[in-house]
Amino acid sequence: MQNVLKKNWFIVFLALIFTTIIFLINFLEVSYFNKFLAVLQLDSKGTQVKNLLIKFLLISLFATISILINEFFFLISNFLFKKTVLKEMIHKLFSKNFAKWAFVSHESRLVAFSNSPDLLSQGYYLSFINGFIRLVSFLATLISLAIISPIVLAYILPLTIISIILPMLAQKKGEQLSYMNNQLMITPKKISSNITKQLFTNSINATFKNLESSYKESLNKEVMSNINIFTKIYGAFMFWQNLIALLFAALVIVISLFITLFAPSFLTISLFGVILTKLPSFKSFIQEFLAMFLNVYMCKMHFKQLESDLYSKNELTNQLIDKPEEGNLSFQQLNLENASIVSKETNETILQNVNLTVNKNDKILIFGESGGGKSSLLLNLTGSLPIVDQKQVLINNKKVNNLDLLNQSYLTDEKESLLEGNLLENLTFFNDDLINNTKELLKLFDLEKLDLNEQINIENPQYSHGQLQRISLIKAINSGKEILFFDESLSNIDEKATTEILRYLSSLNKTVIIVSHNHKIEHKELFNRIWKVEKGVVHEMK
Repeated sequence: MQNVLKKNWFIVFLALIFTTIIFLINFLEVSYFNKFLAVLQLDSKGTQVKNLLIKFLLISLFATISILINEFFFLISNFLFKKTVLKEMIHKLFSKNFAKWAFVSHESRLVAFSNSPDLLSQGYYLSFINGFIRLVSFLATLISLAIISPIVLAYILPLTIISIILPMLAQKKGEQLSYMNNQLMITPKKISSNITKQLFTNSINATFKNLESSYKESLNKEVMSNINIFTKIYGAFMFWQNLIALLFAALVIVISLFITLFAPSFLTISLFGVILTKLPSFKSFIQEFLAMFLNVYMCKMHFKQLESDLYSKNELTNQLIDKPEEGNLSFQQLNLENASIVSKETNETILQNVNLTVNKNDKILIFGESGGGKSSLLLNLTGSLPIVDQKQVLINNKKVNNLDLLNQSYLTDEKESLLEGNLLENLTFFNDDLINNTKELLKLFDLEKLDLNEQINIENPQYSHGQLQRISLIKAINSGKEILFFDESLSNIDEKATTEILRYLSSLNKTVIIVSHNHKIEHKELFNRIWKVEKGVVHEMK
């Protein structure tokens, strides 16, 4: 995710400007407060006191306003960072791991795309920016005090450095704490998922008590037994962190008081009052700065766990090849030679000795009995299933791997998965160059009344099944892929609209392959080739 900050450089730039303003406010606030207290000792009713008080109060007012600006800045930054993180995730997952992506469950996609952007934005990027702003604010106060009396710098700065370095001694405990925290968040979800699978795979007479007992046993073994250890480590870590902050504050008070009493020429009573006033913010800075490192470490580990879990759901993903062949293949012909087609669900061979040829710009209709292997055939052609033998699949008479196929193809099915963002961003894959073409397609597919700026409810999309299928068709066309695969992608669209859509797809300068149970005569005329899947064999009918 190194590109996130690059693509949001203006946020970093604004953060630097805002940090400079914070520095000046803190610097001037300390300076004028010290002057005010110094003059107050000499003349509490003079004009100079009033002028200094007015200046100090105005600066304090600006400091208050800066807090409001800070909240607004972080709100906007969080939104923009989340958008960029989401785009980067889409690019990374779709371009490098698309074969494995085909096996990721809808629920896992929702978890990853819902949690990860917020996790990285708030827990990682904004934590660093907030820590930097707090550090500059602290330095502004420290430098201002040092200019008034250099001796302040001589003891507060070393104490600060020691207070920040000391927790590093507990780094291993911090790593252990991060790991355990991550496990306590992830493991219960895994256990619940496994028990749910058992619930739906056991016989109808299976008792809930057995499942309940299994759930409790797994939860006790993986989670409950670790909570006590986690609590102790967390308590010790927080005690150590707060103890350092308290010792820092106590030492600052003791040293400042000692200098004020025995060497007043170095540290005046007015400056001592300023130090006491600023002491809570000093202590708060130490605590927050230490907490930031732990928070960043935890968020980074949690994100990596979420990312890795996407591809640990299915054993078949370990067989998929992630690296495409060198160079780009310009699709002219795709061949299956004596290929074995494996079922995604059972990992069993359901079609054997498949010999097929797909030519550039072919329009192919596939039909056949339910469960006969039509969908698995498509998954094999798109590279979403492991290639049993690379000699069986050829593009332009060259052996290929999964990503070579995926780089050429786009697959849609009955259920369309949408991502966090608005409708237009989903239709264009966050690519602004596709906006005009998308608007034309919306008119063609009778979706022009939809609000393109409406935010998608990814857990429960606000569109009908027919609208979702039209949306998936537009996404397929916008994908720019050479071969478009549609698996029952027209099942919820009325007959008239289906005919119009098929006519449009048949006019595209692309290879189009459609699996459909609805194979009317007028529809067959739109295809130059027709395949029938029956009893483990693929027959070419036309």
